[in-house]
Amino acid sequence: MVPLIIQRAVYKFYRPGQCDDMNPSENWHRAADAAIAAVALLEGKPVRKKMLKELLDVPVNRLPLPLVAKLTKLRS
Repeated sequence: MVPLIIQRAVYKFYRPGQCDDMNPSENWHRAADAAIAAVALLEGKPVRKKMLKELLDVPVNRLPLPLVAKLTKLRS
């Protein structure tokens, strides 16, 4: 359900051990926020503004059409 471009960003910015030392990178947080926002939108759940901002930073031509439709509806 998470768009591939966002999945790749989450894995790209993941650092082994970040959960143990509680110090994930800002880039990982941004990717995770975008992933959470994408799933929430697709499920019709509310999305926090910060998470929505991260999702809106993803190039729209790389997102699946159902998600683009929901984002378009939000913007209007």
